[in-house]
Amino acid sequence: MELYGQCTWRLLGRQLPATAVGMLVFAGILSAVPGGRGNSWCLDGILLFFLLFISIVDIRCGMIFDRVLLPLAAAGILNVVLVQPENWASSFGGAMAGGSFLWLLRWLSHGGLGGGDVKLAFVLGIWLGGPGIAAALWLAFLLGGCCAAALLSNRCWQKSDSIPFGPFLCFGAFILYFYGGMLWDWYGGCFYG
Repeated sequence: MELYGQCTWRLLGRQLPATAVGMLVFAGILSAVPGGRGNSWCLDGILLFFLLFISIVDIRCGMIFDRVLLPLAAAGILNVVLVQPENWASSFGGAMAGGSFLWLLRWLSHGGLGGGDVKLAFVLGIWLGGPGIAAALWLAFLLGGCCAAALLSNRCWQKSDSIPFGPFLCFGAFILYFYGGMLWDWYGGCFYG
């Protein structure tokens, strides 16, 4: 069954071992870097798995599939309902803000940003809340811009080529979800001593 270009379900299934190895690496990072936190090991593991899987598939296929985003959204809603019920308004606002902002950018760029990225920002807004998705988007655009500048300066890429944005958004979400508290404390300490 053909999904998109060279992406078939069999090819997507082959990304699972790389995702598992990536999860082990990130689990090591989470345990080694002090200050990282999560809410529930089961839901945190689900988020980590999907962030890695989406990144790998977006790099390989240039697509973020709805069938992958729907379970991630359901797990995010479970995270809000079961673990953080006091943050439901922030999660709802984060989903609306993240999805709306990227939808506006997609519209202004006449499709330069993929629809999967818009949906991914919406889903990650559920997990991160309003301030978290804003910071994750900022970090994703910063990292994506630096990567694009490096590729263009080394003539590895042309201006007409596309760079998948999903991995940068997933990395920003990873940093903000697990290390957001530490980053906010550092940021506040820089300005308020």
